[in-house]
Amino acid sequence: MTALSAPTLVVTGRSREVFERKLPPSAKVCVETGMIVRARDVVALASVSGKMVSVAAAEMLGVTRSKVQSYLTVAPGDGVTKGQMLGQRDALFGLLKSRIVSPVDGTIESVSGISGHLMIREISVPVTVEAYVNGEVVEINEKNGVRILANVSKVQGAFGVGGEVTGVMVDANADTVAGKIVCAFEPVTNDALASWREAGAIGVVTPSIDGDELYRFCGDALNLAATGDEDIGMTLVVTEGFGRVPMAKHTMCVLSGCIGQEVSMCGITQVRAGVIRPEIIGPVLADAENPADAPTNRHSVKIVRGRYFGNEGIIVAAPASPQKLASGVEALVYRVKLMGGEEVVDVPRANVV
Repeated sequence: MTALSAPTLVVTGRSREVFERKLPPSAKVCVETGMIVRARDVVALASVSGKMVSVAAAEMLGVTRSKVQSYLTVAPGDGVTKGQMLGQRDALFGLLKSRIVSPVDGTIESVSGISGHLMIREISVPVTVEAYVNGEVVEINEKNGVRILANVSKVQGAFGVGGEVTGVMVDANADTVAGKIVCAFEPVTNDALASWREAGAIGVVTPSIDGDELYRFCGDALNLAATGDEDIGMTLVVTEGFGRVPMAKHTMCVLSGCIGQEVSMCGITQVRAGVIRPEIIGPVLADAENPADAPTNRHSVKIVRGRYFGNEGIIVAAPASPQKLASGVEALVYRVKLMGGEEVVDVPRANVV
């Protein structure tokens, strides 16, 4: 797997922004405008209908489709439990018996005399929507969701897997990681991820990981184009990309300030239309260096991604507005004078350490 670069990632120790919490259909909002909420507070409750399960009743009982209903012991509207008998047919004077049992808990939705199938709707799943950040509820819209204004630190990642989690951030050497988010400032392996998961960690942040190691950890659940639904027992956010890339200094600075603090993180990544980046959201870090306004002139850096990978240089300027790169992408850049010559190049800020 080749290195992945994301030149427009946000890394800041202080930001004021609105977070929108999307609501499932028929959700009941539990907050009011003006309320102060914590990250783990529930802002809405909903019940999502269970999936439909089809049982080939006629085929399993060995009867014609039109007569399947007469062999069933249940009818539409009946509740059933997993393993409960749904129907039975006796043959050869009772010496042979064919029977079917429910594969799930749920409710009988319908019985078709055309297909011979019995449809079971699984039990509805309760869903809670948490605030995700500490802030103030500034708007409630039944269609669009709950909007929360928050002062935060924020690190966007290049790639992630897994959904939203909230917990105290600890470093990789912590004695206890159960229920916590581990921040590894060095590239990690599948073995390390598996050991943290086994120990009860709910999330891991790392600068980079080899593609093979990531596939070993996620297995067949991994879809690089759109992630977030993986059932892997833990959320993972990669801040820099694939390979053995060190963590950028600004990122390390912000994440170091979050150690011991409660943070929220989300691994959802979408690289197609409507790009979604994984993120780590923590408390405002008053003394954190902010790449948007840090004094950088004459600062030595190493380029770790992109066209000038491996070069070292000195930052001679940091334009405040995004610049258009050769690729056509606009990004905040550092103007870097490369070592050993007079060439000055624009390098995305996420590409230097």
